[in-house]
Amino acid sequence: MGNFAGTVITPRGLDLVAKSQTGTTINFTRVGVGDGTWGAGDSAETLLDLKNERLSLDINTLDVVGDGTARLRAIITNAGLQTGFFVREIGVFATDPGLGEILYAVAYAGSECDFLPAAGAVMVEEIFDLLTVVGNASSITAEISEYLVIASKDEIDLLASFAAQALADTGVLSKEIDAQRFSRHQQGTLTIYNRGVVSGCALTKSSTITRAIDLALGEVFGHGREWGVAAQAAGCTVPENETGASSICHLYVREVSGVMELQCTALNTAVPDDAIELATITVPNGSTALSDQYLAGCTLTPTARNEPNWPLVQTSPAYEDVTFDRVMAATSYSVVLDVDDYEGGERPELTAPGANRATNTMRIYLGGSADAVDIRYTTHLMTL
Repeated sequence: MGNFAGTVITPRGLDLVAKSQTGTTINFTRVGVGDGTWGAGDSAETLLDLKNERLSLDINTLDVVGDGTARLRAIITNAGLQTGFFVREIGVFATDPGLGEILYAVAYAGSECDFLPAAGAVMVEEIFDLLTVVGNASSITAEISEYLVIASKDEIDLLASFAAQALADTGVLSKEIDAQRFSRHQQGTLTIYNRGVVSGCALTKSSTITRAIDLALGEVFGHGREWGVAAQAAGCTVPENETGASSICHLYVREVSGVMELQCTALNTAVPDDAIELATITVPNGSTALSDQYLAGCTLTPTARNEPNWPLVQTSPAYEDVTFDRVMAATSYSVVLDVDDYEGGERPELTAPGANRATNTMRIYLGGSADAVDIRYTTHLMTL
């Protein structure tokens, strides 16, 4: 349910507490949850309602603690929920004899909230208690749902003790707990790059300049936009190799003062983060300006992703494979994908199709023109 610090009584709630001192009953009606984000001027002392209520929950039980507080129990579930949301705010509602239903108390989690997924493969049902101030009210009631049936904590603890004893010899309980904590709920981060060639940009070995590569006119895409690339004779030079083993260099373009320039990495060195790779060139040991002036012994291999109709049609969309830390028990897990950052003006389009989900890995696809997309993923598996 997220990190809720506790309920704070609202101004209308305080008014009802004051009325209760003269005999008015405090009658709690329901619990509301929402995904509203509080601004700088919002607080429990100013709210008359939740910022954006998404679900209304029945009250399961009401206990008057005896220290000026009452404990309400409710159950939150995603049954019938069409669209998932982040549970940021929880409100307790009550009946005021003059105003009708009011927001009596509220709690807010802000960024430390949990996500409630839409109904589907994942079934969510969670019990939670809310403590709220009632003062010295002589009469406190609640509208209790007759359709909510739930075991108490003592009953669950007793059942758990029997189960633990029965499973202790085989170790099934510890394995199940381990599976629940690590296999059925996994999360991580990754970055997907959306770069390649729209047209042209062919690379050839120069026949006149020592160890040089020529670049043809063309267009590339990357960093959330399309770039024109001018033809470049002897655009870059391939380094010599006297390391004792065959080596790889990467040929790429990168923006320099608004112009895409052809460049080559050092031997066995990765391309820079801002580069758009076009090809690799294999440089055998002993390849030097004297022994291989025009790179005849070197192998040029195109590696660029080609998308002639980018960004509207992408025949080979960018993707990344995620390898789970622990194998999932089944492939029917749900996936939540959140974007932390990206390049370009168009918000990224992310998908993780069911056909690309295995128990140990899944594939995340990126659509649109956005590039360098930082992603947070969360997987949930509720079935046993």
